[in-house]
Amino acid sequence: MRVTTASLPLDGIVPSSSEFDTPGLLVRDAKLLQTAYRKWHTAKDYKSYPKRIILPTEFWPTVNETSMPVYETFISELSSFLGASVEHVNTNDSFIAHTGREEGLTQFTDALYSNITNWEGWYKVGLPFTQDYEAKFGYPPYVNPGARVRWERGMDLPEESYRKALDHFAIYQEWFRSEIVPTCEEALVLYPWGPGFEAYRDVCYFYPALSSYAI
Repeated sequence: MRVTTASLPLDGIVPSSSEFDTPGLLVRDAKLLQTAYRKWHTAKDYKSYPKRIILPTEFWPTVNETSMPVYETFISELSSFLGASVEHVNTNDSFIAHTGREEGLTQFTDALYSNITNWEGWYKVGLPFTQDYEAKFGYPPYVNPGARVRWERGMDLPEESYRKALDHFAIYQEWFRSEIVPTCEEALVLYPWGPGFEAYRDVCYFYPALSSYAI
């Protein structure tokens, strides 16, 4: 469960990206997750549940339609539990109409997340860490291949690309919060986690179509 950015302090946590960093837990048991987050968050007395469930038409139905009955059952049960309507919204059309950005969401947000996190990951974490390590031990540190690839991209990324990504992110946020979900209490937006194909534990998967929008 990834909580809202800036809703919890980051004291003592190694920074990665000022725009996206937030504490989060991975657990196998929902009750354990509930117990932990109740200690982290002050309980809020909600008067009602969200009354709208938004399904972006760019992602529904899933590519693998054989998975849709499972999704449809969940969405139906969630709608009944909340007493919420289910709305199909073309978020790309909404974005273009609101911002006037004719290139659309996919192109507008392309590399947005990676440009911000890679640049900040190198200049705010990787570079100072590497310099401190070399000063102390006389040789560079070993870095995990995943982090190394991102740091190498960050060090070669022009600051102009980083600043542009920040500008695009601000535009994206303003649109999403004004046109799609003004408050978390009002609506839920549901995305399928991947296209609905089998996902095996030892295989790395990346779904660019999903990552473009779910920032």
